[in-house]
Amino acid sequence: MNKTDQVVHSIASTLAKRGAAAGERMPSLRQISAEHGVSPFVARSAVNALARRGIVEKRWGDGVYVKAVPKGKLRRIVDEYAQRRAAAARRRRSVEVRGRRLDLVSLVIGHKRPDFYGGYFKGAEQTLRGAGFRCLVSCHGGSVSMEEDEVRYMLEAEAVHGFIVAPPVLTEPPPYLVDARRKRVPCVFVGDTVFGDEVAYDSVACDNEAGMLEVTSHLVAHGHRNIWYVGNPSPTRPANRERYAGYRRGMEEAGLEPVREFTFGDRSWSDAERVGELAQALEEAGGPPSAIACFNDTRALQCIRALGALGLRVPDDVSVVGFDDRENVDQMLPALTSVHYPRERIGARAAEIVLAKARGEMALDDWRHERVRGAFKDRETVRDLNRGARKRRKR
Repeated sequence: MNKTDQVVHSIASTLAKRGAAAGERMPSLRQISAEHGVSPFVARSAVNALARRGIVEKRWGDGVYVKAVPKGKLRRIVDEYAQRRAAAARRRRSVEVRGRRLDLVSLVIGHKRPDFYGGYFKGAEQTLRGAGFRCLVSCHGGSVSMEEDEVRYMLEAEAVHGFIVAPPVLTEPPPYLVDARRKRVPCVFVGDTVFGDEVAYDSVACDNEAGMLEVTSHLVAHGHRNIWYVGNPSPTRPANRERYAGYRRGMEEAGLEPVREFTFGDRSWSDAERVGELAQALEEAGGPPSAIACFNDTRALQCIRALGALGLRVPDDVSVVGFDDRENVDQMLPALTSVHYPRERIGARAAEIVLAKARGEMALDDWRHERVRGAFKDRETVRDLNRGARKRRKR
Protein backbone atom coordinates (compact mmCIF):
# COMPACT_ATOMS: atom_id res chain seq x y z
CA MET A 1 0.00 0.00 0.00
CA ASN A 2 1.63 3.27 -1.13
CA LYS A 3 1.85 6.42 0.97
CA THR A 4 -0.92 8.17 -0.93
CA ASP A 5 -3.38 5.36 -0.17
CA GLN A 6 -2.26 5.35 3.47
CA VAL A 7 -3.08 9.06 3.81
CA VAL A 8 -6.44 8.61 2.04
CA HIS A 9 -7.30 5.72 4.37
CA SER A 10 -6.34 7.72 7.45
CA ILE A 11 -8.38 10.81 6.47
CA ALA A 12 -11.42 8.75 5.40
CA SER A 13 -11.29 6.73 8.62
CA THR A 14 -11.17 9.91 10.71
CA LEU A 15 -14.17 11.36 8.87
CA ALA A 16 -16.08 8.08 9.25
CA LYS A 17 -15.41 7.83 13.00
CA ARG A 18 -16.47 11.36 13.96
CA GLY A 19 -18.96 11.85 11.15
CA ALA A 20 -18.20 13.83 7.99
CA ALA A 21 -19.57 17.36 8.46
CA ALA A 22 -20.60 18.66 5.04
CA GLY A 23 -18.97 22.01 4.26
CA GLU A 24 -16.17 21.50 6.78
CA ARG A 25 -12.91 22.96 5.56
CA MET A 26 -10.04 20.47 5.22
CA PRO A 27 -6.53 21.21 6.56
CA SER A 28 -4.06 22.73 4.13
CA LEU A 29 -1.65 20.57 2.14
CA ARG A 30 1.16 21.72 4.43
CA GLN A 31 -0.80 20.60 7.51
CA ILE A 32 -1.68 17.23 5.94
CA SER A 33 1.95 16.76 4.96
CA ALA A 34 3.19 17.50 8.50
CA GLU A 35 0.48 15.44 10.26
CA HIS A 36 1.09 12.30 8.20
CA GLY A 37 4.83 12.68 7.71
CA VAL A 38 4.67 12.76 3.90
CA SER A 39 5.83 15.15 1.21
CA PRO A 40 3.54 17.93 -0.13
CA PHE A 41 3.33 15.99 -3.41
CA VAL A 42 1.89 12.93 -1.60
CA ALA A 43 -0.52 15.16 0.35
CA ARG A 44 -1.74 16.72 -2.92
CA SER A 45 -2.16 13.25 -4.50
CA ALA A 46 -4.19 12.11 -1.47
CA VAL A 47 -6.52 15.14 -1.69
CA ASN A 48 -6.99 14.51 -5.43
CA ALA A 49 -7.86 10.86 -4.68
CA LEU A 50 -10.39 11.97 -2.04
CA ALA A 51 -11.92 14.37 -4.58
CA ARG A 52 -12.21 11.60 -7.19
CA ARG A 53 -14.01 9.40 -4.65
CA GLY A 54 -16.49 12.21 -3.96
CA ILE A 55 -15.43 12.75 -0.35
CA VAL A 56 -14.11 16.31 -0.74
CA GLU A 57 -14.40 19.08 -3.29
CA LYS A 58 -11.77 21.62 -4.29
CA ARG A 59 -12.92 25.21 -4.54
CA TRP A 60 -10.64 27.26 -6.73
CA GLY A 61 -8.80 29.87 -4.66
CA ASP A 62 -10.71 28.92 -1.48
CA GLY A 63 -9.40 25.51 -0.37
CA VAL A 64 -10.79 22.00 0.02
CA TYR A 65 -14.11 21.19 1.71
CA VAL A 66 -15.84 18.01 2.88
CA LYS A 67 -18.83 16.95 0.76
CA ALA A 68 -22.10 15.48 2.01
CA VAL A 69 -21.19 11.79 1.80
CA PRO A 70 -23.63 9.04 2.91
CA LYS A 71 -22.24 7.12 5.87
CA GLY A 72 -22.58 3.81 4.03
CA LYS A 73 -20.51 5.01 1.09
CA LEU A 74 -17.81 6.43 3.33
CA ARG A 75 -17.67 3.18 5.32
CA ARG A 76 -17.30 1.16 2.10
CA ILE A 77 -14.44 3.36 0.96
CA VAL A 78 -12.71 2.95 4.33
CA ASP A 79 -13.18 -0.85 4.18
CA GLU A 80 -11.78 -0.95 0.65
CA TYR A 81 -8.58 0.80 1.71
CA ALA A 82 -8.38 -1.40 4.82
CA GLN A 83 -8.47 -4.47 2.60
CA ARG A 84 -5.73 -3.00 0.40
CA ARG A 85 -3.64 -2.40 3.51
CA ALA A 86 -4.23 -5.93 4.75
CA ALA A 87 -3.31 -7.35 1.35
CA ALA A 88 -0.09 -5.33 1.34
CA ALA A 89 0.70 -6.60 4.83
CA ARG A 90 0.05 -10.16 3.68
CA ARG A 91 2.46 -9.79 0.78
CA ARG A 92 5.09 -8.33 3.09
CA ARG A 93 4.67 -11.08 5.69
CA SER A 94 4.74 -13.99 3.26
CA VAL A 95 7.80 -16.21 3.60
CA GLU A 96 9.52 -17.67 0.56
CA VAL A 97 10.59 -21.31 0.85
CA ARG A 98 12.18 -23.01 -2.16
CA GLY A 99 10.69 -20.47 -4.50
CA ARG A 100 7.20 -20.79 -3.01
CA ARG A 101 5.59 -18.09 -0.93
CA LEU A 102 3.96 -19.26 2.32
CA ASP A 103 1.53 -17.38 4.54
CA LEU A 104 2.18 -18.33 8.16
CA VAL A 105 0.27 -18.02 11.44
CA SER A 106 2.25 -18.84 14.58
CA LEU A 107 0.77 -21.07 17.30
CA VAL A 108 2.73 -20.45 20.52
CA ILE A 109 2.22 -22.98 23.33
CA GLY A 110 3.81 -21.74 26.52
CA HIS A 111 2.13 -24.18 28.90
CA LYS A 112 4.01 -26.90 30.77
CA ARG A 113 1.66 -29.56 29.38
CA PRO A 114 1.84 -29.09 25.59
CA ASP A 115 0.29 -32.55 25.07
CA PHE A 116 -3.01 -31.26 26.47
CA TYR A 117 -3.02 -28.46 23.90
CA GLY A 118 -2.51 -30.60 20.80
CA GLY A 119 -6.20 -30.13 20.04
CA TYR A 120 -5.63 -26.39 19.59
CA PHE A 121 -3.08 -27.14 16.90
CA LYS A 122 -5.33 -29.64 15.12
CA GLY A 123 -8.29 -27.27 15.00
CA ALA A 124 -6.19 -24.25 14.02
CA GLU A 125 -4.24 -26.10 11.35
CA GLN A 126 -7.35 -27.45 9.62
CA THR A 127 -8.86 -23.96 9.45
CA LEU A 128 -5.62 -22.33 8.28
CA ARG A 129 -4.90 -24.94 5.62
CA GLY A 130 -8.40 -24.50 4.25
CA ALA A 131 -7.63 -20.80 3.78
CA GLY A 132 -4.22 -21.38 2.16
CA PHE A 133 -2.16 -20.65 5.29
CA ARG A 134 0.26 -22.79 7.28
CA CYS A 135 0.58 -23.13 11.05
CA LEU A 136 4.00 -22.63 12.65
CA VAL A 137 4.09 -24.28 16.11
CA SER A 138 6.48 -23.57 18.98
CA CYS A 139 6.36 -24.96 22.55
CA HIS A 140 8.17 -23.43 25.52
CA GLY A 141 7.27 -25.60 28.51
CA GLY A 142 6.08 -22.79 30.75
CA SER A 143 9.01 -20.44 30.07
CA VAL A 144 7.57 -16.94 29.81
CA SER A 145 10.91 -15.50 28.62
CA MET A 146 11.18 -18.04 25.77
CA GLU A 147 7.62 -17.27 24.70
CA GLU A 148 8.42 -13.56 24.77
CA ASP A 149 11.55 -14.04 22.65
CA GLU A 150 9.70 -16.19 20.11
CA VAL A 151 6.90 -13.70 19.53
CA ARG A 152 9.20 -10.67 19.40
CA TYR A 153 11.48 -12.41 16.90
CA MET A 154 8.56 -13.23 14.59
CA LEU A 155 7.26 -9.67 14.89
CA GLU A 156 10.62 -8.09 14.07
CA ALA A 157 11.09 -10.43 11.13
CA GLU A 158 7.54 -9.64 9.92
CA ALA A 159 7.24 -13.34 9.18
CA VAL A 160 3.69 -14.12 10.29
CA HIS A 161 0.18 -12.76 9.79
CA GLY A 162 -0.95 -13.44 13.34
CA PHE A 163 -0.46 -15.32 16.59
CA ILE A 164 -2.53 -17.89 18.45
CA VAL A 165 -1.11 -18.11 21.97
CA ALA A 166 -1.76 -20.72 24.67
CA PRO A 167 0.30 -19.11 27.46
CA PRO A 168 1.06 -20.26 30.99
CA VAL A 169 -1.47 -19.01 33.51
CA LEU A 170 -1.00 -15.23 33.42
CA THR A 171 -2.73 -12.44 35.33
CA GLU A 172 -1.35 -9.58 33.23
CA PRO A 173 -0.99 -9.22 29.46
CA PRO A 174 2.48 -10.07 28.10
CA PRO A 175 4.60 -7.10 26.96
CA TYR A 176 4.72 -8.33 23.36
CA LEU A 177 0.99 -7.63 23.00
CA VAL A 178 1.81 -3.91 22.65
CA ASP A 179 4.33 -4.64 19.88
CA ALA A 180 1.82 -6.84 18.04
CA ARG A 181 -0.74 -4.04 18.04
CA ARG A 182 1.81 -1.49 16.90
CA LYS A 183 2.69 -3.69 13.94
CA ARG A 184 -1.02 -4.44 13.35
CA VAL A 185 -0.57 -8.20 13.79
CA PRO A 186 -3.59 -9.91 15.40
CA CYS A 187 -2.94 -11.96 18.54
CA VAL A 188 -5.61 -14.30 19.95
CA PHE A 189 -5.21 -16.06 23.32
CA VAL A 190 -6.69 -19.52 23.78
CA GLY A 191 -7.36 -21.36 27.03
CA ASP A 192 -8.26 -20.03 30.45
CA THR A 193 -6.28 -16.78 30.35
CA VAL A 194 -8.08 -13.74 31.78
CA PHE A 195 -6.33 -10.35 31.98
CA GLY A 196 -9.22 -8.29 33.35
CA ASP A 197 -11.85 -5.99 31.88
CA GLU A 198 -9.48 -3.02 31.67
CA VAL A 199 -7.26 -4.81 29.10
CA ALA A 200 -8.29 -4.99 25.44
CA TYR A 201 -7.42 -8.34 23.85
CA ASP A 202 -8.90 -11.28 21.94
CA SER A 203 -9.52 -14.66 23.55
CA VAL A 204 -11.31 -17.93 22.90
CA ALA A 205 -11.85 -20.36 25.77
CA CYS A 206 -14.04 -23.12 27.10
CA ASP A 207 -17.32 -22.08 28.69
CA ASN A 208 -16.28 -23.38 32.11
CA GLU A 209 -19.29 -22.10 34.01
CA ALA A 210 -21.80 -23.64 31.60
CA GLY A 211 -19.91 -26.94 31.66
CA MET A 212 -19.91 -27.23 35.45
CA LEU A 213 -23.53 -26.09 35.59
CA GLU A 214 -24.38 -29.05 33.34
CA VAL A 215 -22.40 -31.38 35.62
CA THR A 216 -24.27 -30.20 38.72
CA SER A 217 -27.65 -30.29 36.99
CA HIS A 218 -26.94 -33.84 35.82
CA LEU A 219 -26.13 -34.95 39.36
CA VAL A 220 -29.25 -33.27 40.75
CA ALA A 221 -31.39 -34.89 38.05
CA HIS A 222 -30.03 -38.28 39.17
CA GLY A 223 -31.22 -37.70 42.72
CA HIS A 224 -28.04 -36.30 44.32
CA ARG A 225 -28.43 -33.56 46.91
CA ASN A 226 -25.23 -33.70 48.97
CA ILE A 227 -22.73 -32.64 46.27
CA TRP A 228 -19.18 -31.47 46.95
CA TYR A 229 -16.98 -29.45 44.64
CA VAL A 230 -13.29 -30.44 44.56
CA GLY A 231 -11.38 -27.47 43.22
CA ASN A 232 -7.90 -26.52 42.09
CA PRO A 233 -5.21 -25.81 44.75
CA SER A 234 -5.11 -22.27 43.32
CA PRO A 235 -8.68 -21.08 44.00
CA THR A 236 -8.10 -17.74 42.25
CA ARG A 237 -7.24 -19.42 38.95
CA PRO A 238 -9.78 -18.11 36.39
CA ALA A 239 -10.96 -21.58 35.32
CA ASN A 240 -11.48 -22.60 38.95
CA ARG A 241 -13.52 -19.48 39.69
CA GLU A 242 -15.70 -20.06 36.63
CA ARG A 243 -16.26 -23.76 37.30
CA TYR A 244 -17.06 -23.16 40.96
CA ALA A 245 -19.54 -20.47 39.87
CA GLY A 246 -21.22 -23.07 37.64
CA TYR A 247 -21.43 -25.48 40.56
CA ARG A 248 -22.97 -22.85 42.86
CA ARG A 249 -25.43 -21.81 40.18
CA GLY A 250 -26.51 -25.41 39.59
CA MET A 251 -27.07 -25.98 43.31
CA GLU A 252 -28.98 -22.73 43.77
CA GLU A 253 -31.20 -23.38 40.73
CA ALA A 254 -32.10 -26.73 42.31
CA GLY A 255 -32.95 -25.02 45.61
CA LEU A 256 -29.90 -26.53 47.32
CA GLU A 257 -27.14 -24.95 49.36
CA PRO A 258 -23.59 -25.47 48.05
CA VAL A 259 -22.40 -28.00 50.62
CA ARG A 260 -18.64 -27.84 50.62
CA GLU A 261 -15.65 -26.81 48.52
CA PHE A 262 -12.75 -29.15 49.13
CA THR A 263 -9.35 -29.41 47.50
CA PHE A 264 -6.27 -31.48 48.01
CA GLY A 265 -3.32 -29.45 49.25
CA ASP A 266 -0.96 -28.03 46.67
CA ARG A 267 1.81 -30.31 47.98
CA SER A 268 -0.22 -33.50 48.39
CA TRP A 269 2.15 -35.51 46.22
CA SER A 270 1.43 -39.01 47.57
CA ASP A 271 -1.76 -41.07 47.68
CA ALA A 272 -1.33 -41.41 51.46
CA GLU A 273 -1.39 -37.63 51.93
CA ARG A 274 -4.47 -37.26 49.77
CA VAL A 275 -6.24 -40.10 51.58
CA GLY A 276 -5.49 -38.44 54.91
CA GLU A 277 -6.85 -35.09 53.72
CA LEU A 278 -10.03 -36.63 52.36
CA ALA A 279 -10.55 -38.76 55.49
CA GLN A 280 -10.31 -35.64 57.64
CA ALA A 281 -12.79 -33.78 55.41
CA LEU A 282 -15.27 -36.68 55.60
CA GLU A 283 -14.96 -36.79 59.37
CA GLU A 284 -15.57 -33.04 59.66
CA ALA A 285 -18.61 -33.33 57.37
CA GLY A 286 -20.05 -36.31 59.28
CA GLY A 287 -19.80 -38.68 56.35
CA PRO A 288 -19.26 -38.84 52.60
CA PRO A 289 -21.28 -36.88 50.04
CA SER A 290 -23.39 -38.72 47.50
CA ALA A 291 -21.49 -37.05 44.64
CA ILE A 292 -18.36 -35.03 43.91
CA ALA A 293 -17.98 -32.54 41.01
CA CYS A 294 -14.27 -32.09 40.29
CA PHE A 295 -12.36 -29.17 38.81
CA ASN A 296 -10.71 -31.49 36.27
CA ASP A 297 -10.09 -35.16 35.48
CA THR A 298 -6.86 -35.21 37.51
CA ARG A 299 -8.77 -34.21 40.65
CA ALA A 300 -11.44 -36.78 39.80
CA LEU A 301 -8.87 -39.59 39.56
CA GLN A 302 -7.29 -38.49 42.85
CA CYS A 303 -10.73 -38.57 44.48
CA ILE A 304 -11.50 -42.04 43.12
CA ARG A 305 -8.18 -43.43 44.43
CA ALA A 306 -8.60 -41.80 47.83
CA LEU A 307 -12.20 -42.95 48.15
CA GLY A 308 -11.15 -46.50 47.26
CA ALA A 309 -8.47 -46.44 49.95
CA LEU A 310 -11.17 -45.45 52.46
CA GLY A 311 -13.39 -48.35 51.38
CA LEU A 312 -15.84 -46.25 49.33
CA ARG A 313 -16.73 -47.45 45.85
CA VAL A 314 -17.43 -45.31 42.76
CA PRO A 315 -20.23 -44.97 41.79
CA ASP A 316 -21.99 -47.30 44.27
CA ASP A 317 -21.13 -45.20 47.33
CA VAL A 318 -20.03 -41.88 45.81
CA SER A 319 -20.52 -40.57 42.27
CA VAL A 320 -17.61 -38.64 40.73
CA VAL A 321 -17.54 -36.34 37.67
CA GLY A 322 -14.44 -34.81 36.09
CA PHE A 323 -13.82 -31.97 33.62
CA ASP A 324 -11.63 -31.73 30.47
CA ASP A 325 -12.21 -35.32 29.20
CA ARG A 326 -8.52 -36.13 28.99
CA GLU A 327 -7.19 -38.94 26.89
CA ASN A 328 -8.12 -42.47 28.00
CA VAL A 329 -10.49 -41.50 30.83
CA ASP A 330 -13.15 -43.36 28.85
CA GLN A 331 -11.00 -46.51 29.17
CA MET A 332 -11.06 -46.51 32.97
CA LEU A 333 -13.06 -49.02 35.00
CA PRO A 334 -15.51 -47.48 35.56
CA ALA A 335 -15.25 -45.00 32.68
CA LEU A 336 -15.09 -41.43 33.97
CA THR A 337 -18.04 -39.12 33.36
CA SER A 338 -16.59 -35.77 32.29
CA VAL A 339 -17.03 -32.58 30.24
CA HIS A 340 -15.08 -32.54 27.00
CA TYR A 341 -12.81 -29.49 26.70
CA PRO A 342 -13.39 -28.36 23.08
CA ARG A 343 -9.76 -27.69 22.18
CA GLU A 344 -10.15 -28.29 18.43
CA ARG A 345 -13.13 -25.97 18.15
CA ILE A 346 -11.32 -23.32 20.21
CA GLY A 347 -8.24 -23.55 17.97
CA ALA A 348 -10.39 -23.36 14.84
CA ARG A 349 -12.28 -20.31 16.08
CA ALA A 350 -9.06 -18.55 17.10
CA ALA A 351 -7.69 -19.17 13.60
CA GLU A 352 -10.85 -17.72 12.05
CA ILE A 353 -10.47 -14.52 14.09
CA VAL A 354 -6.78 -14.18 13.19
CA LEU A 355 -7.51 -14.66 9.47
CA ALA A 356 -10.43 -12.21 9.49
CA LYS A 357 -8.28 -9.53 11.12
CA ALA A 358 -5.24 -10.22 8.95
CA ARG A 359 -7.37 -9.86 5.82
CA GLY A 360 -9.05 -6.68 7.00
CA GLU A 361 -12.47 -8.37 7.19
CA MET A 362 -12.63 -7.60 10.91
CA ALA A 363 -11.28 -4.49 12.63
CA LEU A 364 -8.16 -5.05 14.71
CA ASP A 365 -9.78 -3.26 17.65
CA ASP A 366 -12.95 -5.36 17.46
CA TRP A 367 -12.03 -7.29 20.59
CA ARG A 368 -13.61 -10.72 21.04
CA HIS A 369 -13.96 -12.77 24.23
CA GLU A 370 -15.67 -15.89 22.98
CA ARG A 371 -16.62 -19.01 24.93
CA VAL A 372 -17.07 -22.43 23.36
CA ARG A 373 -19.26 -24.92 25.17
CA GLY A 374 -17.93 -28.42 25.80
CA ALA A 375 -19.91 -31.64 25.41
CA PHE A 376 -21.02 -33.56 28.50
CA LYS A 377 -19.80 -37.18 28.40
CA ASP A 378 -22.16 -39.37 30.44
CA ARG A 379 -20.29 -42.59 31.28
CA GLU A 380 -20.13 -44.85 34.32
CA THR A 381 -19.11 -42.90 37.44
CA VAL A 382 -22.53 -41.44 38.27
CA ARG A 383 -25.12 -43.54 40.07
CA ASP A 384 -28.81 -42.84 39.39
CA LEU A 385 -30.34 -42.62 42.86
CA ASN A 386 -33.78 -42.16 41.34
CA ARG A 387 -33.68 -45.66 39.88
CA GLY A 388 -33.77 -47.28 43.32
CA ALA A 389 -36.61 -44.99 44.37
CA ARG A 390 -38.60 -45.96 41.27
CA LYS A 391 -38.07 -49.65 42.00
CA ARG A 392 -39.32 -49.20 45.57
CA ARG A 393 -42.43 -47.36 44.35
CA LYS A 394 -43.22 -50.20 41.93
CA ARG A 395 -43.14 -52.70 44.78
